[in-house]
Amino acid sequence: VTNCSYTTATSGTFDAIVASGSAAIVNMNSNTVSNNVQSGTGLFTCIEAGSPTTLNMNSNTVNGNQKTGASGTLYCTRAATSIITYNNNNLYNNSFTASSGTSSCILYGYYNLSSPTEEYLYNNNIYDLSIAKTNTGTSSILYGIHTNTVSTAVKEIYNNNIYNLNAQSGTVYGISQLLGSNVR
Repeated sequence: VTNCSYTTATSGTFDAIVASGSAAIVNMNSNTVSNNVQSGTGLFTCIEAGSPTTLNMNSNTVNGNQKTGASGTLYCTRAATSIITYNNNNLYNNSFTASSGTSSCILYGYYNLSSPTEEYLYNNNIYDLSIAKTNTGTSSILYGIHTNTVSTAVKEIYNNNIYNLNAQSGTVYGISQLLGSNVR
């Protein structure tokens, strides 16, 4: 999905690739989502995996995507309640370019707050994610990897290259990992 724009949206949703069914196994591999633009304050999701039993999301490239509105949320990749393998993905140069003032801008490289039971996140490159420097919103968020699980979950998060996460204010994390009983 390349060079698409949703420029008339004021609060609309733009989803580039979505797996919305409830299949047992979903493979979302070797996709490219690049150079897409969404204006307004809505939600922009580059790759949305839904809630299969097992998710394999590997070797995807998400780059050059922009939210040009004053606020909103941009998910480069998003997963849910599953057994997840997420590796060799390249997420870079995705940004809020026109945010300003104190509006809230939220940008995630990998996002999963839906209590997966197992997550294997490794060998990913997540870099050059940014919220425009004119934005001073203290509620703005920029995370390379943000994941939550159940307290008994197995998690392996390793060999990820996360760098050049840029925001003027708010919260910035390379990796934010919550819960899990066996975390590496």
